[in-house]
Formats: sequence, structure tokens, C-alpha cells
Amino acid sequence: MKKLAFLAGALALLLVFTTLPLSATHSSDINHEMLIRIDTRNGYIPLPKDSTIAGECPQEYVDVFVWSDELYSLTCDYSILINDVEAYDNLHRGSYSTIAEMESYLNTISSTYSSITTLTTLGQSYEGRDLWCLEISDNPGTDEGETGVLFMGCIMHENGLL
Repeated sequence: MKKLAFLAGALALLLVFTTLPLSATHSSDINHEMLIRIDTRNGYIPLPKDSTIAGECPQEYVDVFVWSDELYSLTCDYSILINDVEAYDNLHRGSYSTIAEMESYLNTISSTYSSITTLTTLGQSYEGRDLWCLEISDNPGTDEGETGVLFMGCIMHENGLL
């Protein structure tokens, strides 16, 4: 009898522990935002209604934010880049620099290397934030007629207004 009770208990634990990871990690029952990559080598396809394009490489792929319940409507080849955007964002929150930290870093570079840099503002964003330009040159502030390079840091997102 003790052996039967032990086996029944072991079987119950086995069932609990084998189904727990599936229910804890499987989010198909909850509609959530995903980032997917759609193959566009065979032409563009209609995107789901509430999707947002995150980026693209013309004639190769387009990265799109979609809701998980809209995946069934896609009739094209795609791969999932981020399964749950909110969970991904929560995981990485706090690991990015704040605006104040970035401004401090730019000011430090400009003052430390004042002989080869100039820090100026190009104006303000829609939200009233300064748009900074750090010029790096052997003669900052002087137009030498040389070919320039513009590096635009990733300090904004696809729906941010300048």
C-alpha cells in the first residue's frame, strides 16, 4: 500500500513538473507584441492591420512588430526575433543610458578632447530636448571642404518625433 501511495505521489509530481514549464513559459493564450522578420525576397506582402515596421533591408526582409494573435493571418515566411517585446523590454530596462548620462558623456568627451572636438546643439526635438552634434576633426568648426561622415546614434525609436 505504501508503495502504491509513493508511486501515485511520484506520478502526480511528475505530471506537475512536466506541465509547469509549459504553462509558465507558453504565452499563446495571452496576446502579446512580438518582433518578427518577414522574408521579402519574393516581393512585399500585406502586413497585419496594427503592425509597425521596425526596420528593413530592401528586397531581403522587413522587421515588424505584430501582435501574437495576428500570426495566423500571415501567409509568408517569417522568423521570430523577439517572442515577447514587453518581457524583453523589462529584462533590459535600466541598462541603457539616460539622456542626462549621454549629455554628460558628450560634454566629457568635448572637454577632454577640446583640440579635436566641438559640441553644438542643432536645435530641439518636438519634446524640447537638445539635439546634440559632436564634431570630431583635426580642425573642428572649420569647413575644410573635405568629405564628412555623419554618425547618428541610436537615441530614438521608430515612432519618436524630432
